Amino acid sequence: MATSNDLLIKQRSVIEFLAAEGCSAANIHARMKTVYGEMCISDCAVRKWVRIFKGEDPRETILRDRKRSVRPLSASDTAHREKVDCMIRANRRVKQKEIADELGISKERVHHIATTVLGYRKVSARWVPRQLTVEMKAQRKDMCTQLLERYNAEGEAFLQRIVTGDESWFHHYDPECKAQSMEYRHKTSPSPRKFKVVASARKVLFTVFWDMEGVVHMEFLEQGQTVNSERYISTLRALKLRLRRIRRDKDSILQHDNARPHTSRQTQDALRQLELTTLPHPAYSPDLAPSDYYLFPQLKKYLKGHHYDNDEEVIADVRRWCRGQPSEFFADGVSQLVKRWRRVNELDYEKLDGDNIRAIEFSIIATDGDSVAPKSSSVMASVTVNNVNDNDPTIEKSSLKISVSSSAKRGDIVSILGASDLDGDNIQFSLQGSQTSSSDIFIIEKESGKLSLARNIPQDQDTFQLNIVTFDDGSCCGSL
Repeated sequence: MATSNDLLIKQRSVIEFLAAEGCSAANIHARMKTVYGEMCISDCAVRKWVRIFKGEDPRETILRDRKRSVRPLSASDTAHREKVDCMIRANRRVKQKEIADELGISKERVHHIATTVLGYRKVSARWVPRQLTVEMKAQRKDMCTQLLERYNAEGEAFLQRIVTGDESWFHHYDPECKAQSMEYRHKTSPSPRKFKVVASARKVLFTVFWDMEGVVHMEFLEQGQTVNSERYISTLRALKLRLRRIRRDKDSILQHDNARPHTSRQTQDALRQLELTTLPHPAYSPDLAPSDYYLFPQLKKYLKGHHYDNDEEVIADVRRWCRGQPSEFFADGVSQLVKRWRRVNELDYEKLDGDNIRAIEFSIIATDGDSVAPKSSSVMASVTVNNVNDNDPTIEKSSLKISVSSSAKRGDIVSILGASDLDGDNIQFSLQGSQTSSSDIFIIEKESGKLSLARNIPQDQDTFQLNIVTFDDGSCCGSL
């Protein structure tokens, strides 16, 4: 069965023959209409081809359509995807409009390529309680390693002995979050409005100690009081009495954070007198404190949106909620410690490298083996790290395949390469050791890494191999 293109060529051949006999365009179209019917080309097309055949040598006339230059069928082709990927890798904060202007495509296509095709998503930095120093990170890892070793040796019995505690403020009114105020609505229904409300100024400080079975001890700070060493020691004495009453058969281990009232000399003396052993806890690590990552967030979520007229109502609702939780709830919170210890233990913290670390200060502590009243002495040490140019510039991709349209012209950007160097930002690019023809056709900007065409691509060659080299101010270099 003939295709539509074959039928067009046949009809053009008929026009060529009849025009050579001297027939008019109207007569040719009428005769062809009789034969081809609805498949006949239009009268306008017949007249165009009659003019062509009468104006040129029929022996040199080409019946097929000539190849014409057209715009790319899609802006999401491989070449554009690679260019967008390179620009994003070179500048993680680049705007979609900048990419669109650089590549000559729409902003909508850039968004589609970046998010749907390449899988990028723009994220904000996450707020953390404190920027940990190298020493703090090392301490976190060492402590988590020790705790994991102890868990592996003792098993679940170790977790069952842990009594964890902390303090937190609870407001008379804490506005509910946006997720809690979500409602089912039809498309035509007006969207609900949520006015910004801040938490009330009146609040109560809640102190709680709990283990895998439930709450062991809780108390609330009176108005006008503060949590200092004296107050915390009083709380520890009350905790010790509760442990004797409800956890007689357990040799409990206390876990609390490094807040000043918890680590003061008076508190440490009181812990020894009460014969309460404690677990090591790294500084600024709420992610390793069950009350901070588990109990308090759950309790505060429950209290959000509730209005309380006085402290007594807050205290009553907090007590009611804590006593209403099953033992499985508390067991799950403590059990999560193991997963969190493993996560910290598996982290690969920074090595001693002048690229990231200039100076380190730490203390060396020597202690004796007394578990009740250990004696110790310490000395401060300071280490200065001198940086050297010992890092090769690294290109973000070890190999790169680039597709270039045959209609690309001189000056068109083919790709933008990204590279990084821990020793600095003085990275330069160069084309070296490439095929002779390739080095004549392509050119790379020394500082920006933009790879572009030095001249039009020859039609007789469809594959090019490039060797791109990066180097810095020193002797180090990388290649692609």
